[in-house]
Amino acid sequence: MEDEIVHLVKRIESNADGLQQLGRELVDGEAAVPADEASRTLLAEALALSRQIEGIGRAVSELAKRCDAASMQSSEINALRDVAAEIAGELGSLAAIVDLATGEIPGCKDCRPRKEVGGDILRTARDLRQPALKLSRIRAMKSPKRFAVGTSVRVRNPGVDGVVTNLDDERSALSEYWHTIKTKQGERREPGCNLELIEPPIAHAAPGTRKIADTINFHGPNSRLTVNGNDNSSNTVLGHGNELFEGLRQSAASIGDERDRNLILERIDELERTRASGGFLDAYKAFMAALSDHITVFAPFLPALAQMLGIK
Repeated sequence: MEDEIVHLVKRIESNADGLQQLGRELVDGEAAVPADEASRTLLAEALALSRQIEGIGRAVSELAKRCDAASMQSSEINALRDVAAEIAGELGSLAAIVDLATGEIPGCKDCRPRKEVGGDILRTARDLRQPALKLSRIRAMKSPKRFAVGTSVRVRNPGVDGVVTNLDDERSALSEYWHTIKTKQGERREPGCNLELIEPPIAHAAPGTRKIADTINFHGPNSRLTVNGNDNSSNTVLGHGNELFEGLRQSAASIGDERDRNLILERIDELERTRASGGFLDAYKAFMAALSDHITVFAPFLPALAQMLGIK
């Protein structure tokens, strides 16, 4: 979606520039607009710009519909619809200015001086830049999601489960990474925004997960991790799971994407807050959903978290 929005912003700015040039020409001229030749010239130029602006409005509306079908965030969809409505309003304003200036409205021929019409068109050009600014803000509202081949995912719309069998290297339609999903009903092509991670079964490794070690043991209230051996050391009890959560935070710090890193850190905080309550299961599910592309970073900690699911 981001690349498409960039293109729409450029189109709006281009049309605003065209309106501004037309308005300047009228303001700087001396003749009255309703002279036959000037009227035809104004009408032709304004109608050409109007058709372009109308096309942009339709493109924004179509983008909102596609986002709605892909079950993207409602805030993005509503923002796009607002922009489309704002563009339609500017188009109506321009049409009224031209009708009044060229005598298309009965009784108004020869009633407006050239500079006044030019001033109105300049204001329309200025106001048309506002939707471009809003589109630029919408562009920053989301980052595309990617799911690795072999990941179990839920296709949000129409609500089916499947496994990723292919992931495009580059973004395309909607500026999303598109995935090939194998479901019971056959293969589907879906953007990342219409997919959500299906967490692995509790206490079982997900299919295709790399084997970490032959034997993994947990000792003491701090669930210390020992690989291929026995832990004969003594624990300094910091509170159940303290070392586990500290390890999770250290691993999260290695994630380069700031948005993903901050979200995962929030989920870790929630895990720690709810570790001794009935809310731990929900916090665990939210944490797993947030991992997405970073599941392998936290693989060594998942067995310990699974054990903690027994806490009430």
